[in-house]
Amino acid sequence: MLAVRMMQWLDVLAQPPDGGGGPLPDPAPVAPPGAEQITEVIGYLRWGAGAAIIAGFLAGLILFAGGRVADHHRFGRMGTITMIASVGAAFLYAVGWQILSAFATA
Repeated sequence: MLAVRMMQWLDVLAQPPDGGGGPLPDPAPVAPPGAEQITEVIGYLRWGAGAAIIAGFLAGLILFAGGRVADHHRFGRMGTITMIASVGAAFLYAVGWQILSAFATA
């Protein structure tokens, strides 16, 4: 019963507003008011992500060096892992934007 009602409702919605049997109009996308501020916020986020990647790599380097100097192998290993994660994040930061742009324009 519910499925039949939903199908009827979808059939009504699929009809064009003029009552004719033609295809639905395809309007062009329009940016909402204030879209310029959205791109500015995205720029801030990208800058913050780049700063976090650099800070993470430097923190890992300091942790690695401090762990090796103090002969504390756990800290040295944690520093190595942090540096590798920062390099991976830098790779995603560099390549991810092009991948998202390619998907958005396709």
